[in-house]
Amino acid sequence: MSNSIAYLTSRANFAQAGQDVPVTKQRKADKFDPPEVLEANKRELVNDLVVKAKQVDYLIQSLPEPEPEEVQVRPHSQRRAVDFRLMCAAVPG
Repeated sequence: MSNSIAYLTSRANFAQAGQDVPVTKQRKADKFDPPEVLEANKRELVNDLVVKAKQVDYLIQSLPEPEPEEVQVRPHSQRRAVDFRLMCAAVPG
């Protein structure tokens, strides 16, 4: 996908963005694609982006449901209690 973006940006000619913004640079005619080819390449990039978005969505939907917070916290607090008991047992008293 990054290759597609790099290709599109390197093979496009500069266009005027607005009346107040002049075009200060032009590419040689052999360095940019005709408008039809550029449009076809942009459509291909958009299709690639849509496919990637669907793949990411599928992966997200495939993730397991998170455990409730109290289940996640319990092992941590139980470890702390064990650590505290071990620490108290190590102190002479």
